[in-house]
Parts: sequence; C-alpha cells; structure tokens
Amino acid sequence: MDRITLRLPPDLTRRFDAVAAGQGGRSRLLRRLMEAAAQASLPTTEPETVAARPGKLTLRLTEGDLAALEAEASAAGLSRTQWAVALIRRRLH
Repeated sequence: MDRITLRLPPDLTRRFDAVAAGQGGRSRLLRRLMEAAAQASLPTTEPETVAARPGKLTLRLTEGDLAALEAEASAAGLSRTQWAVALIRRRLH
C-alpha cells in the first residue's frame, strides 16, 4: 500500500480531526475523500505544470523574524515556504 504525507497548518489539522472523529478517523475519511476525487471526471484541459524542483534553499532566521514570517504568511493564507517563494519570484521576475 502506498503512503502519502502532507504538511498542514495546526488549525486545519484540528478542524479536520474534529470532522474525522465522527467518521471513523483520519485515515478512513481521507480514503473516502480521495476515492470520491478519483471518481470525479478529469478536467478536459491540461493543468499548468509546476516546474520541477531544481534546487533547495534553506534559511536560518531569528525567532523574531520567523514569527513575523509566520504572521505574514498566515495573513496571506500561505505556508512559510509558499510566501517566501512568492516573494522571491516577484523580485526575480
């Protein structure tokens, strides 16, 4: 059996767990949601592909900077990584 791992914000995890508790737990609900998604009709157009990850950038930030980054990313509805990538791409392009 394959395994899929994903990272979620703590609030989303808590909300999902609250729903999943009444439906047999995380795994059962996820399997049911994925099965339903797999049965849905596929889009007729090709989705825009995301470029392969050619490299990785690691940053070390002070606790204060990290807290500010978390707040900015959260306010935009993004993860820290998504927010940082968007910022870098905007400056590059």
